[in-house]
Amino acid sequence: KDAAKPAKNKLKDAKKGTITLTDAEKAELEAVMKKASADEKSIKAEMEALENDLIVVKGEEKVEPKTYKIDPKKIDISKIAGKEEIKHAMEDILKNGKNSKYVIIDSRGMAEIIGERKMDNVARGGHIPGSTFMEWNKISDLENRKSFKSAKELKDVYAKYGITKDKIIYAYCMVGAGRGSEHITALELLGYDNIKVFTGSWDVWGNDMNLPLKR
Repeated sequence: KDAAKPAKNKLKDAKKGTITLTDAEKAELEAVMKKASADEKSIKAEMEALENDLIVVKGEEKVEPKTYKIDPKKIDISKIAGKEEIKHAMEDILKNGKNSKYVIIDSRGMAEIIGERKMDNVARGGHIPGSTFMEWNKISDLENRKSFKSAKELKDVYAKYGITKDKIIYAYCMVGAGRGSEHITALELLGYDNIKVFTGSWDVWGNDMNLPLKR
């Protein structure tokens, strides 16, 4: 419509006699209007064909406010660890190596692990000494857009990294609510019992100058 408007106005002016157009000019303007009309019909047809696949929101949707109550008794905090617990596990790993009963999984990417990348609100980049580097995508089925690989594949990959059921396992990421929790969920589904996510994760560890780190 916008493309045809100038042509339409010129033809109107020519009818009124305010401007003079040659036959060739009139034909050219009429062709512009005809093409614009055809384009508009084509777009409408495409929109109608897509209508069933599109989510259309018409006008403002009014949402009624709701109130929720959290029952503290229903919150399971048994799978949450703080920095002191992680520090103890780290010290045991550094002392006993593979014979330690602890594993600390760092589920972040390599740029975060070596300290090249960090959040602006974190003072230091790096990783907890003694951590096992196992990025979250090692357990995800990205090709099929699934959160986790098959149970067999998960068992195999955890075994490869020495993450066995006889260990006390911690996982961390940047804050603990995403990648670290994904590891804990996968391990829980596999029947692991001694598993915890480091709440606050690197956001806590990286900002505590009294805690050691490696890059």
